[in-house]
Amino acid sequence: GIHWTNYTFSFSTKHKTTGPYPYFPELGDDFIALDYNSGCWDAVGHGPHNLDVLTLNKDGHKYWGYYGLRTSASGIGVAYSDDLETWTRYSCSTPLITNVRWPTVGIQNDTIHMFYNRGSIIRRAVSPVSDGINFTEVESVTGSPAVTPFLFRNPVDDEWWLFWAGPTSTFNAKHAKDIRDLDAASSIVVRVESAISAWAPSVVYWNNTYFFTEENEPGGVWQTRAFYNSTLGPNCFNDATECSNSPILTDEAACGFAHMEGDQLYYYWSYKFDDSSADLWNLKGAISVETWETTPIISDINPQDGAVDQSTTPVLSVSVKDLQNDAMDIVFRTNASGSWKTIGVNNSVYDGTYTCDNTSDMSSFN
Repeated sequence: GIHWTNYTFSFSTKHKTTGPYPYFPELGDDFIALDYNSGCWDAVGHGPHNLDVLTLNKDGHKYWGYYGLRTSASGIGVAYSDDLETWTRYSCSTPLITNVRWPTVGIQNDTIHMFYNRGSIIRRAVSPVSDGINFTEVESVTGSPAVTPFLFRNPVDDEWWLFWAGPTSTFNAKHAKDIRDLDAASSIVVRVESAISAWAPSVVYWNNTYFFTEENEPGGVWQTRAFYNSTLGPNCFNDATECSNSPILTDEAACGFAHMEGDQLYYYWSYKFDDSSADLWNLKGAISVETWETTPIISDINPQDGAVDQSTTPVLSVSVKDLQNDAMDIVFRTNASGSWKTIGVNNSVYDGTYTCDNTSDMSSFN
């Protein structure tokens, strides 16, 4: 509330809708997360291609990013970062794991669980969180063909979901409460592309909406498309609607991986910077312009807290902005009479400045 005479007035806002939201979160300027380096081991695989991030806060680094390469069975590496933008390779000479591709990672019970492709089968390997470098492969999680896995922990119910592509253009998933039970879980089809080949699923939950991204190659040029739905389950992204801002990446940009850090989305992808037969790739990233925030932004409050020389019957005003373009209710209230009562309401409004002049009860100064 705002105290400026012998009473208080306040206002509040609330959402009229709860999603789903029809557009993929807008991404800001991109940056090079990991570059192609001809002197490093990963050059043999044509450069870094996918990156999945864990917050480990160990060995002097907050974030650990496990990455795979462009070509099959070319190995997995790890890089460190303290800001999710600037990444440094753990090793330029040797991979952590050889003859595998496409890591995706999660933590359960102080253990890092890594899923990756060994051939056309997804397998799981583990390492203690206290280590993070040495992994032991424990089991196969899928049959063949299954490629480009993505591990997602649903924040709604904490279930683990493993998504993958295979056969070509068919996207599948398994889910379980315990990450170790994914191998025995039943597979479901979540999306089928009928007109174009597609791979590399990624899923993120943002403001009551599940977003699904995939890579495809119309006309021989890579791009990334995005879809949204309010639920997960069989055919959930067949039933989904393509986002209004899809494709979210074009011009040889593909293999997106979503990472939520607090209320901010970080999105990483591979970018083919070399158009020759060398087929060389960098790993790029970008941060969402918006935050994962359902509360409107409030500004330009009038009168300001502590204001002096004000009329005893002021016109109250406030500016509001909703990052998801949702409708809002704006409620003005006062306790000038000794108890709180509503003196003005603006229903189902959008970004703008709103006023209330029903202030006749405000009739005395301090």
